[in-house]
Amino acid sequence: MPRPPQPPAAGHPSRPPSPGRRWWAARDHVAAARAVGAMTAIGCLYALGNGIVSPETMGTRAGGWLVTGGSAALVGLLALAMVLWPRRAPSGGPAGLAALAGGVVLLLCLWTDDASFGAQIYLGWPALFAAFHLRPPAAWLLTAQAVVADAVLLGLEEGTVGVLRDTPAHLATFGLVTFLLTRAGERQERLLARLRTEAAEDGLTGLLTRRAFDAALAARVADGTAQGLLLVDLDRFKAVNDSYGHPVGDAVLRAVAVELRAACRAGDVVGRLGGDEFAVVLVDQDDGPAGAGDAELTRIAHRIRDAVAACTVPGHGEHGLSVSVGTARAAVGEPVAALVRRADAALYDAKRAGRDRVVEARR
Repeated sequence: MPRPPQPPAAGHPSRPPSPGRRWWAARDHVAAARAVGAMTAIGCLYALGNGIVSPETMGTRAGGWLVTGGSAALVGLLALAMVLWPRRAPSGGPAGLAALAGGVVLLLCLWTDDASFGAQIYLGWPALFAAFHLRPPAAWLLTAQAVVADAVLLGLEEGTVGVLRDTPAHLATFGLVTFLLTRAGERQERLLARLRTEAAEDGLTGLLTRRAFDAALAARVADGTAQGLLLVDLDRFKAVNDSYGHPVGDAVLRAVAVELRAACRAGDVVGRLGGDEFAVVLVDQDDGPAGAGDAELTRIAHRIRDAVAACTVPGHGEHGLSVSVGTARAAVGEPVAALVRRADAALYDAKRAGRDRVVEARR
């Protein structure tokens, strides 16, 4: 019987936690940075334009234009940088700019004694951005900032009457928007994660798909951690399907996948290239011997071959399974295509020599 499934580390290369999962980070950093930058820049232009069209909105205090223009220029430059270079912004940059913009709006409203309906709506812009682009904790924090800012503005400008009159509507409106958009964003994120998993994981065996495996192989070769490549082909698999049916053939493929995982080490990358073809990228192990090289490839290749030969599948009968394996040691500076060609040539030699064997690639 096949061994029980091993930890998925052999099938999927480990990845560090994504900074995008931090509670203050955006779902899509680049899109969020550009959006908050554009919204903030528009708000700065609006503040300046409104002062030109309606000078009375600058209030009666001296320096109204200086304070408004200086604030708009400073925040506008930050917004422009966010739009032009979104990838350079820190993970908390979009949320931070939204919070800063909300605070500046409140200060300008207090400086100019503007507690109008338009000013209150303007205070809610950061909440609108956050509800769409940020995860719930940060979105609710910016929504709370908008509501508190509205209450502070009304309290200082119009007293308790103004707070009781307008703040509940402000809270209900932006609270409902935040609730609906964050829930929709969470559902969309779960769906995208599921689609990415399905695209990267073979539905029958649970190994990486060819596309995901090719990407992992290229990454390991590029960073120099690939020890080598093993190409594994299940011998005479068509006869299995013809003799026992496709359900048994599927069970055989699943069993071989389990044996591949078990024979490889945690951190190695295992994929199904299609049909009865499998592949393994051996990855340098931090706790392994230095320069394991060809000996390590050959040892694991023979372990795979022996494990499959000892494997039995219900309904398959008494005929044993076997695999042919071609191995190629990764050379420094060797292109991925060349490494694959050498491993494929070794696999072809194994098949031509009678199958059920391991052949090392010629250099």
